[in-house]
Amino acid sequence: LSEEGRSDYSFVDPRNVPVSEVTGVGVLVDDASANVAVVEVPTNGGTYTLTLSRLYGGSPWAVERIMPPEEAS
Repeated sequence: LSEEGRSDYSFVDPRNVPVSEVTGVGVLVDDASANVAVVEVPTNGGTYTLTLSRLYGGSPWAVERIMPPEEAS
């Protein structure tokens, strides 16, 4: 998680997340920016949409936002 993501999700109790495993390969659905990307990840709780960011082209990607299936629609 990015610094913002860690702050945003710091109070999320993992026991309330209905996912226990990733069931397939993530799919890049938006890479219009060199520093922001959107990836859909299939899980046993539905497909989650993750927004990833990085500071510059060579830096590692970090998750900014995680949207569960019902919010991503």
